[in-house]
Amino acid sequence: MNGDPLVFILLGAAFAAVGLHLVVYSRRRSRVVRRFADTRGYPHRERDDGSLERQLERAFEIEEPGCARAFSQVRDIVCLPIGTLFRVVELIDLNPRASVQSPHHARTAVIFPGTPEWSGVFHVTSDLEVHQRYPREPGPATARLPNLLQHVGIASPRHPLSLTFMRGQGLAYLEPTVTGSVTEAHLTYLADLARRFADHFSGSPATSASPQDGAA
Repeated sequence: MNGDPLVFILLGAAFAAVGLHLVVYSRRRSRVVRRFADTRGYPHRERDDGSLERQLERAFEIEEPGCARAFSQVRDIVCLPIGTLFRVVELIDLNPRASVQSPHHARTAVIFPGTPEWSGVFHVTSDLEVHQRYPREPGPATARLPNLLQHVGIASPRHPLSLTFMRGQGLAYLEPTVTGSVTEAHLTYLADLARRFADHFSGSPATSASPQDGAA
């Protein structure tokens, strides 16, 4: 079947424009992370050598049939005094009864020392209300996490916050309206959160006031 050449030209131009936009947008997010690291003197790596991706898979893999969680395209890795900030693409499906339509999401996340006593994926609202997303059965963290957020001085996030504790590790990221967007305020919030949780689980009290997440 013969097609109109103009249609193919327009489609090609549209796909090229979308591709260019994604590249520019990714570079802009990368610059935000690099600037955050440079201004604070934190080591920064543009690409993962595979070690962080393997750490994420070991710590946060979900083995329940019908569920899935995986990580890829780890980049812009910032080594914090406690924890590691990074950009990543996450595949997540916590519903064993049905598959989600778009399971892949760009994240800017932080991994930090947690506690082996806790295991679960939690959604935290701007009012610091905690909802357990996984597993379905409540665990030790379900009742204790809301009080702990206030006890260690975690500021109310302006965007929903995802918190995971599994196998002695913690993982956190904000979920802004525009998936994958990141600001210096996001990074500051995540770095402070990681320090406060790690200090609590190690028995060392956090001392400074928690900064607000200044995202619009």
